[in-house]
Amino acid sequence: MKRWVWGILFCALLGACSTSNNSDTTTPTQPSGSAPIVSDLSCAPAAATTNQGGGALTVACTFNFSDPDKDVKTVRTTNPSGSTTDASVQIQASGLASGSLSAGVVVDTTKAQTYTFQLWLIDTAGNESNKLTGSVTVSAPAVS
Repeated sequence: MKRWVWGILFCALLGACSTSNNSDTTTPTQPSGSAPIVSDLSCAPAAATTNQGGGALTVACTFNFSDPDKDVKTVRTTNPSGSTTDASVQIQASGLASGSLSAGVVVDTTKAQTYTFQLWLIDTAGNESNKLTGSVTVSAPAVS
């Protein structure tokens, strides 16, 4: 069984985090306004060795966003197991039509494998942006 350790550690202009398990099966109402758009995801490091960081490594990601409604509210990340982590955007990001945000994702380094995650924004009306995908490859240390 894969052990996933995911979470947003920090987000520029972001605040408190909460974890949810999106099991709600009700049909959502159609949000109003325009959905945010995210682009240019850059994460580092892209590779790690097993047990680097004591078994958990923070991957620092940055991305650009635009939102004509200026109401970005939440950054959401998810991993292939389906669990998600949300971080609320502080007032400084809400009210901006565009900019750059940073998020940290914690990756389990106890096993050698490639970890894939997604990141996107949600605005106050519930509009979801497109999703950006990042990955980190954890491998055994080189033997010399």
